[in-house]
Amino acid sequence: MRSKSAEISADRLGLLACGDLEPAICAMLKTLSGLGGDHINLDIPAFLNELRSVSEIRTLDAEIWNTHPPLPLRVKALLWFSMGKTFASYTDGDVAGKMEKNALDQKVFNDMKSQLGDFTQQQFDQAEEEVQLWLSAVAVCRDGRLDKSEQQKLNTDLGLEATQKLISFLSMHSAEEIDAVLLEKLNSACENYQHLAPTRSRQVIPELINEVSSRFQQSDLRQFIRDKSHLLSEISVNIISSG
Repeated sequence: MRSKSAEISADRLGLLACGDLEPAICAMLKTLSGLGGDHINLDIPAFLNELRSVSEIRTLDAEIWNTHPPLPLRVKALLWFSMGKTFASYTDGDVAGKMEKNALDQKVFNDMKSQLGDFTQQQFDQAEEEVQLWLSAVAVCRDGRLDKSEQQKLNTDLGLEATQKLISFLSMHSAEEIDAVLLEKLNSACENYQHLAPTRSRQVIPELINEVSSRFQQSDLRQFIRDKSHLLSEISVNIISSG
């Protein structure tokens, strides 16, 4: 997912350099095919019109596109970008009524999710579960102990297997070091989720903090994590503070 996002970002820079959608796509086709313009017979306006009407882009095998998104996805991502305020502002266009960058990113994310199907959704779900796991661990271990009622809540939220693994993990660390260890795990989980789904993670992680705060009756959980910001990366601090 990271390499796909990076390539789409590079395509956006190419569009800004060209200043127009059609030559940018033509340059992309030349680069991919190695052919000159005389040998590329694609009707780009017709191709764009076709993409405008396509609500879902799928490939026969998502694994084929392990590192690079397919051409239709890249072109449609450029099409979304050309409708946004960023492109309009760089090309001296009218930004009124144009889409914000976050909205554009979400549309590209949805297209990529559609293309990659269940494989990508599974990655997102796992990343979200990791964040929830370590948020819950940070919450229940603030007082230095894990009582039975907290274990029961963890069983309900995370499942018995995850709870047992967490308890086993906690038993390997002293009370003095547990905060730092858990926040390091939370930091890694937040960063991983952010890399996989930049826009979605900024929405979901604050929601998870609210849910865990309510679940364990810790209204100051977000502030507690902020106070430990020296143990977190800037990326994690920004996401956690956005709620």
